[in-house]
Amino acid sequence: MSKYTQIQNNHTEVIEIINQAAQAKVTSLDLSSKALTEIPDCITKISKLQRLNLSDNQLTEIPDCIIQLTHLWDINLGNNQIKNMQKHGEKLAKIRMICLAKNKIEQIPEFLSKIKWLRILDLSDNQIQEIPEYITRLTKLQGLFLHNNQIKNIKIVKDIDNFKEMTSLHLDNNQIKEIPASITHLPNLRLLGLNNNQIREIPESITQMINLMTLKLSNNQIRQVPECLTQLTNLRFLDLSNNQIRNIPESLTKLTKLTRLDLLGNPIGDILYLSGHLFRKNSPI
Repeated sequence: MSKYTQIQNNHTEVIEIINQAAQAKVTSLDLSSKALTEIPDCITKISKLQRLNLSDNQLTEIPDCIIQLTHLWDINLGNNQIKNMQKHGEKLAKIRMICLAKNKIEQIPEFLSKIKWLRILDLSDNQIQEIPEYITRLTKLQGLFLHNNQIKNIKIVKDIDNFKEMTSLHLDNNQIKEIPASITHLPNLRLLGLNNNQIREIPESITQMINLMTLKLSNNQIRQVPECLTQLTNLRFLDLSNNQIRNIPESLTKLTKLTRLDLLGNPIGDILYLSGHLFRKNSPI
């Protein structure tokens, strides 16, 4: 069977699925892994559609017909071939969750900043190099996933206080060299992921993140654990594995809510703290 024939068969199958879904008046539709290069316009027949999975296809852009699905609040476009997006912002105003992971996106498109009710934005596994200021317009954002990109600096300074509802920020596997003071102006952040970067030190300003529960800093170039971390009284998980740490301050014992401290792969020796107990490498856990 030729590739063209396969695509045609997939297209016919999808139209049939859509027609059946429209008849059944479904609110959730899965069209993942169909080798789709475009979405049939007949999808607009599913007028009450709320959740749409278009992942693992061959789409190169967000389909125009999507904007007519006025009840849609969750769309998954992960693992496609999307590169450039410069449209649809205001017309996707009701979207709460959008996944664009594993595409070919080089720049966070400005139109996303116009989706005013957006709560979860996943742009992981792309080719993004910077975080633009206009992303702070997303005042309802709770989770931002930017891991596995090419980000070198976190330059957001202006209006970062707009992220009052953000609880998780994922920046693992980038090329970030420092934690800027601006990023610590996120008082409700619960999780900060910065594993696998090039960070050399933990700034004192991090103590402003008073609600932080999980801090991931493994596989960086950190040499010292500052005593100021004891001010993060809600911290439960601290991952400092695979750095260049030689000493840990005794004051960390003041973190009474800490249940896991990972120091494996440091010159201090492989130490793991779990639920009030210290374990060394090769010790049973």
